[in-house]
Amino acid sequence: MRDLAESHPALLAMGLLLLIATVVLGLVTVMMQRRGLSPRPVIWFAVFFALIVGPQAAWHGAVAAGWVADLPTWTPAGDLPRDDTPLAATVVEADLAHDGTSFRTPERVFGPDVDRHLVRDSRLLLGRFLDAAEIAQHASYVTGETMLVARLATPDAARQARDVWLMTMGIPRIRVDVATRTRPVGDRARVAVAGRTLFAWTAADDATLDRRLASISAVRIGPAAPAPGAPAPPPLRWILAGAGLNVLLVVLWFFKGLTWATEARPTTAAPQPAAALSQRLLALGRADVPFGVTPGPGDGEVQATWCWADARWIDLARARGVRRTHRFVLALDEAAHVVRVREYWSAWDWSAGRGGAHAAWHAARGVTFFRVERERVLGAQLDERGLPTGALSKAWTFDLDEMRLPLQRAVVESGWIWRPVAWQGPGWLRWLTG
Repeated sequence: MRDLAESHPALLAMGLLLLIATVVLGLVTVMMQRRGLSPRPVIWFAVFFALIVGPQAAWHGAVAAGWVADLPTWTPAGDLPRDDTPLAATVVEADLAHDGTSFRTPERVFGPDVDRHLVRDSRLLLGRFLDAAEIAQHASYVTGETMLVARLATPDAARQARDVWLMTMGIPRIRVDVATRTRPVGDRARVAVAGRTLFAWTAADDATLDRRLASISAVRIGPAAPAPGAPAPPPLRWILAGAGLNVLLVVLWFFKGLTWATEARPTTAAPQPAAALSQRLLALGRADVPFGVTPGPGDGEVQATWCWADARWIDLARARGVRRTHRFVLALDEAAHVVRVREYWSAWDWSAGRGGAHAAWHAARGVTFFRVERERVLGAQLDERGLPTGALSKAWTFDLDEMRLPLQRAVVESGWIWRPVAWQGPGWLRWLTG
């Protein structure tokens, strides 16, 4: 598991995300079943979630399995490699000849401007990873640059030394042999592993690093040759086609799947005229329900509004108030015998007193699958005129089904289709939006 987290962290993150989603959706399904609600909304969200996360998880899984090569990672301009950039370092063995204490041609290893008096043995720099090095030297330059060169027993030992050097520089661990990073102090660091040789540089900027590298003949950095049989990234046209298809499926399922998950259809009732259905809906406002029903803002529309929290009170020398509103706007389409339901909700909170005043208003629209809230406020309650009522607390409960089900029943029993919509699109787009 640790190796997977280090080599393919994105795949591990996708797995954890899928696990969390499975647990949450399972709990929501149990809650909905206890309330006698259809599991269709959970299925809709699960498919929607899978369409977004599934392709990413499949991609990272294919990379981990070695079926395809990962795509290069974008980096800011001037960065020499990030983890997926195929670069490699090669050395000229003759230039790295040494006597175990120092390199025989330091100008080829450190550059022609190196001051031999500023080249020191660096076996103590990285502790045990350099104790067994054939040679390890560290050069400092009057320009403020530094350079480390170490010859170790194996390439793995060189990579271990690289990891320790990066840690001492305050740079996170990397997975490639060549990389350029910014240190916490603000300058730039470059590291390269060429076989069993470790090179490491620090300088003020990338241009200085590039000049130093160009002045050295002992090492060269260039594109890495792909290993025989190594996977290659899929062609760009396949990636774009796959991404486009995925976006299309997400959009289609969001709208069409939402209709499938939330609409209610009549069983045997013959459709009644729109006027009769409108009157039946308006009559609900005069029944024993906690919401009001009035003609809507548009032609052929009816709106139901429930102001389910409206309180004002004083506590701790501050006056406070809350107001919660939920609204359905029902658009009657007599030609299709469909009632398209738009849903809105808003919250208004305010307080005033010592320390100033505060107010917050939030509003949203969409489709709510289910919602139950219970709330109580403590304090001297005030009426609409701001006068004390004598009560020291006020409580309220909001259950969306108490509002939605009577409206839905009236629509379905009238032979019409109840269809919540996330967006009231134009007529030519109704095939998608509902």
